[in-house]
Amino acid sequence: MKVVIDQAAKKKDLRLSKTAGALLKVIEEESEKSRRVLAVQALSVIDPRHLGEKQYRQTMERLYALSKDELSAEVQIAVADVITQYQNG
Repeated sequence: MKVVIDQAAKKKDLRLSKTAGALLKVIEEESEKSRRVLAVQALSVIDPRHLGEKQYRQTMERLYALSKDELSAEVQIAVADVITQYQNG
């Protein structure tokens, strides 16, 4: 996940469509809270130029839906930060 964060932060033309899906899967299925937080943090550096507008919007909608069932306050806060960043453009 660290590689994803580093690459997304550095490269403007990097395509991360499969990576976003994999990160959502980690958030949904991983039992370890710290890994879910890392996945959310990795998603925070992905933006529309990495996915395209439509897939980015779908990714954020899925992230929001997953947060509704999240029990960890730490993960919920991380998701809220990403969603707020998304909504503020």
